[in-house]
Amino acid sequence: MAAGKITFRITGVNFQYDDEGNNQQVDLNFQTSDPEGKLYAGGIIPISPEEHFAASNLTAMAEIVKRKYLERVNGVEEEESTEE
Repeated sequence: MAAGKITFRITGVNFQYDDEGNNQQVDLNFQTSDPEGKLYAGGIIPISPEEHFAASNLTAMAEIVKRKYLERVNGVEEEESTEE
């Protein structure tokens, strides 16, 4: 049985703002599935406003989600900010 390509789809984009109205984070809602519909997942991947505006369309956003999802699944952790 050959493995098929898993697709990532953006199902929603939500903007998170601070008390002053500044955009602090963009949450990308996504769903993913294999061609047979037997393997699927979904969730929310937070990205920075800069990453969002650099992504020119839903396909570009889906690529960001795919990269961040696979990093998380493979145990690659993002650097945490030390700001408080």
